[in-house]
Amino acid sequence: MNVTKNGITITVADDEIVKMALARLAESDDSPQLGTVATLELPDPVPAIGEFWCGQGGVYAGIARGTEGGPDYYLIVGPEIDSKSWGECGEDAASIDLDGRTDFRLPTRKEQALCFANVPELFQKEWYWSCEQHAAGSGYAWAQHFSYGYQDYWSKHGQFRARAVRSLAIR
Repeated sequence: MNVTKNGITITVADDEIVKMALARLAESDDSPQLGTVATLELPDPVPAIGEFWCGQGGVYAGIARGTEGGPDYYLIVGPEIDSKSWGECGEDAASIDLDGRTDFRLPTRKEQALCFANVPELFQKEWYWSCEQHAAGSGYAWAQHFSYGYQDYWSKHGQFRARAVRSLAIR
């Protein structure tokens, strides 16, 4: 590299420039110390789909797309709830506390479809309640059958199984 100042040209090899810059950094008290690396504490790695996610209260089912501008999120499938009415299943899901996680709920229809695609082994071949009510009738809610993936709406007084889920935003 050639450097010209006040009519004088100096030629310095690139490796010498690097050595001088490193020496200068080492002399400075307020510069980062050479040989040190900033460490960041990262959360546990995301497990493979279908594996238990330690500390998250359930099995990792995959990534769901965020809605209404919200972030995409990891879907975690928690415990199964025995056959009950829609309201009872929702209450049971909301009362779950696993691994210190208390944000369990019934899944959306979209989340049930993701579970059918990615972790069907977690479900019996029966109907499971979703959290979604039918738009035309407040006495009805959507459910999914886990043998063929059908979704349909039923009276909320019907007795179906449920599976609690929770979500973990991807930031």
